[in-house]
Amino acid sequence: MKRLFQILISFFILLACSDINAQSIKDIKINEVLLYNDSGIVDEYQNRSPWIELFNTAYNSVNIGGCYLSNDASNPQKFKILKSAPNAIIGSRDYSLFWADSDTLRGVNHLNFTLKEGDFLGFYDADGNLIDSLTIQVSISNVSYGCLQDGSNQRGQLKQMTPKGNNTPEEMQTSSQKFKKLDPFGIGMAVIAMSVVFLSLIILYLVFKQIGLKFQQEPKKKTISKTGKHGESEEIYEETSGDVYAAIGLALHIYTSELHDFEEAVLTINKVSRSYSPWSSKIYGLRQNPDKK
Repeated sequence: MKRLFQILISFFILLACSDINAQSIKDIKINEVLLYNDSGIVDEYQNRSPWIELFNTAYNSVNIGGCYLSNDASNPQKFKILKSAPNAIIGSRDYSLFWADSDTLRGVNHLNFTLKEGDFLGFYDADGNLIDSLTIQVSISNVSYGCLQDGSNQRGQLKQMTPKGNNTPEEMQTSSQKFKKLDPFGIGMAVIAMSVVFLSLIILYLVFKQIGLKFQQEPKKKTISKTGKHGESEEIYEETSGDVYAAIGLALHIYTSELHDFEEAVLTINKVSRSYSPWSSKIYGLRQNPDKK
């Protein structure tokens, strides 16, 4: 039982640690950058400006509030991302967009610098440590530069602009879409679902069975610790019937109630004296047979 509890506690500790490590600033990547925005998306003021897209490679939300963006390696803390900014929290496998228009008065997602070809761009944590960086190598209008696949280390010119979207939309498919092609009628999904359910029930059965056996063995262990003889205590616990215990209890009751008769082992024989009178003796009243000579 104690061993089972240790395993469960270790599992939850590992799960908590993995969750803490997963929520790391190191999961953020500079995913896409556009220098010349002539026909792309517009900001809240209907202006087309250069933009930077950050991507969260983790499967949990990450808060980048307090981190920095900079186009100068010697000044890593050039633009601080406010913790109160709506785009500071990036969801699971999601994106956050910043406008590189050098006009911070337009909002918290507008940077205090702009970009050009050959510029350095870095993303730093709250302590000024470099998390990700790139050098912009594309200066074509409406052509963005970034990760060839979301969050990858291979960068280059992208086929199309994809702000807040997948960098390879024509190639990437969701897991559900892939599974639907493999299993169009849902038979495989049903088999997997039923297998998971039955496997869970089997695991629960085994766990509760072990717990039950553990509690059943507790009386045996207590008997063994009292007698000090492993073999004899088990034999008494397993083979002694209820009739024997009933007879022992009755004998103890009779003994304590003093219902048993105790007899002495010494016998005393006393002589009985009786007065004798010839007149009352019957032998004198009998006729004697005559002697035959």
